[in-house]
Amino acid sequence: MRIVLCDDDKAFVQQLCKVLQEYFQEIRTKCPEIAYFYSGETLLADTGAKDIVFLDIEMPERDGFWLAEQLGISCPETRLIFVSSHESWVFDAHEYMPLWFVRKGLLKRDMGRALQKYFQVTARRKISYKIQGGFGAGEVLLRDIMYIECNGHTLTYKMSGGAEYSVYGSLKPVAEELRDYGFLRIHRNYL
Repeated sequence: MRIVLCDDDKAFVQQLCKVLQEYFQEIRTKCPEIAYFYSGETLLADTGAKDIVFLDIEMPERDGFWLAEQLGISCPETRLIFVSSHESWVFDAHEYMPLWFVRKGLLKRDMGRALQKYFQVTARRKISYKIQGGFGAGEVLLRDIMYIECNGHTLTYKMSGGAEYSVYGSLKPVAEELRDYGFLRIHRNYL
C-alpha cells in the first residue's frame, strides 16, 4: 500500500504525515509508504503506485479538481481523498467521486474516518485468499473471513457463512500477510 499526499503547504504535509503515522501506530499496523508532493505536476510525473491520494483542493497553478480529473484518467483505481480548510468545497468535490473529504481543522478525526472508509471499500473487493496447509480448504474470498483464531499451533479461519477451516500454523505470518487488507491483530490469539 502506498499513500500519496499532495499539498503546496510543506508544513501541513508534515503534519498530515505525522497524523497518518500516529493512526497506523494506534491500530498497531506498520505504516505504509508515504510519498508527498508539493504540486500536481510533480505528482502526475510520479510513476509509483497510488493507492490513496490525499489531495489539497487549493493549490497554485493547477487546483486539486484538475489533478483529480487527470488521476481519474491515468490511475482509475486510485482512491481520492480531498483535503481543504473550506467545507463549502465538499459539494463541488462530488463530481470527482472522492472516497472522503478531510477538513484541515478536524484533521485527526476526519483522517481516521477516511482511512476506515478506505479499508471498508477495499475489503469488499473480491480478493481470493489461499489458506496455506490443511486439506480441502483451498481458496476463499478474503471478504468472507470474519476472523482468525489461534489455539496453540492451530489456526481456525471463521467464515461469514459459518464455515471453519483449521490448519497448522502461526498467527504472526498470517497477520503480516493480511495487514494491507484491513485485518488487525486485536489479541495475541485473534486476527
